[in-house]
Amino acid sequence: ASAPGVISIVGNKGVRSSWKPVPQNDPNKYTTDKAWPVALDVGVDQLHSQGIKGRGITVAVLDSGVYFSPELLPGVSQDELIKFMGQIDFVDNGKCDTYRGFPLGFQADGYCFETFFHSKDGFGHGSHVAGIIGNRYRDAQTGVSLGIAPEAGILSIRVLNADGIGTY
Repeated sequence: ASAPGVISIVGNKGVRSSWKPVPQNDPNKYTTDKAWPVALDVGVDQLHSQGIKGRGITVAVLDSGVYFSPELLPGVSQDELIKFMGQIDFVDNGKCDTYRGFPLGFQADGYCFETFFHSKDGFGHGSHVAGIIGNRYRDAQTGVSLGIAPEAGILSIRVLNADGIGTY
């Protein structure tokens, strides 16, 4: 605590996502209001019209992970895909999953770096957040990009487990 440069020390307390999954038997689970680009709600369409769309920026999403599957690649143009940069996984002591004894990522001290060939999001919230940020589709009625920063890279920092629980 007295070392130079230490500003504060925070206890390793438990955290939990406030988001709760919709029950499978909910009759309204697929119901939404009119499709409306969130970019309009927050005014980012004004930045987009000036060419500011996140190019050259990487956004770190600290959440339950971002699921990005190589199965998405065939038949989808690069202009449609979120620019997924990989996943740094701190959950379960940061150990890489293995397949036949080989790690499915780069094992570092306390975390695993994974590419889109083995990213995961057992809770779903991080993938949703990444979609809000990096969605590259356009709304058919307004022509507005659906993502806040559609040209930004997305780096998943997985800190919440499949139940949406993690620690500081």
